[in-house]
Amino acid sequence: MPTMSTLNGPLPFDPPLASRRRPHALLTPRQRQVIHLIAEGLTNKEIASQLNIAVHTVKTHVHTVLTTLQLRSRLELAILVYAGGREAHGSDTPQLA
Repeated sequence: MPTMSTLNGPLPFDPPLASRRRPHALLTPRQRQVIHLIAEGLTNKEIASQLNIAVHTVKTHVHTVLTTLQLRSRLELAILVYAGGREAHGSDTPQLA
């Protein structure tokens, strides 16, 4: 399981600092933590437990992230993180930090 400091790291789809006007630049640190945990395969209940928040709060974060990034499912989100990390680092495993 990644540490909390790892969960706050950049995501593969983060824009360069010069172009922070894209939707994914609008994500909060907590939403980024939720994204990392989704990519790790955790359920809403497991994410809630890990972050010490209510399951309903996790659901709200997931909905907001999917809407902001214009994605249809958690699977699309995990694929985006996984594929972006692999391309950025040239490996077959996701790089979430």
